[in-house]
Amino acid sequence: MDGQTVTKGQKLFEIESAPYQVVVEQRRAELARARATEINAAADFRRKKALVGRSVVSGAKLDEARAALANAKADVLKSQAELRAAQLDLGYTKIVSPLTGRISKVRYSVGNLVGSDSEPLATVTSIDPIHVTIGVSEKILIEARKRGINLEKPSFVPTVLLSDGSAYEGEGRFDYIAPTVDQATDTVAIRASFPNPKGVLLPGQFVTVLVNPKAKLLCAGYKRHANRGLTGSSSPG
Repeated sequence: MDGQTVTKGQKLFEIESAPYQVVVEQRRAELARARATEINAAADFRRKKALVGRSVVSGAKLDEARAALANAKADVLKSQAELRAAQLDLGYTKIVSPLTGRISKVRYSVGNLVGSDSEPLATVTSIDPIHVTIGVSEKILIEARKRGINLEKPSFVPTVLLSDGSAYEGEGRFDYIAPTVDQATDTVAIRASFPNPKGVLLPGQFVTVLVNPKAKLLCAGYKRHANRGLTGSSSPG
């Protein structure tokens, strides 16, 4: 499994489920008992309500029956919630991939003890699409902002040169511009998304981003990290 591509929903690990299954069965039994108590309390309330009209049962006894029925209903709701919680715990024993991506080296093997304070079992990284973040000079962006920047219909298309000098075959799309300027570098972070079906681009990889207009290449030379498509957070430059 180490380093392989996994799909969203694919089962990756399974924790021993027997103790959690036992708890689920216990909660089901408690719910059944609570429902039986509710049925009995409802029947008792109906009987006493009918007898009050004939002065056979006092109003106080009817109030007690009404309260007992309310408590029985509350116990049913509580038992239902406890059963749902137990079922959730049981469901967590089967760990599936939350996304399609590449899995890291698995940190544990069969038989190892894991708990809530354990290290992650593994990390799944989304690489298709993948995000590339570049820092663009604030001066360069001033004129673009004056004209208006439309990420839905951009005037420029980003492409990538790999470290061996070859051109990456897929074109990207700008999808994010930071709302503030990094005062330490006087740059604005801009992110582009690239299709990456073959896994050529990897998180943390250095690439050269070329910014092309619709007709011809304008400029080049921003070297930054390729970021994880899952989080889209900027990597150290």
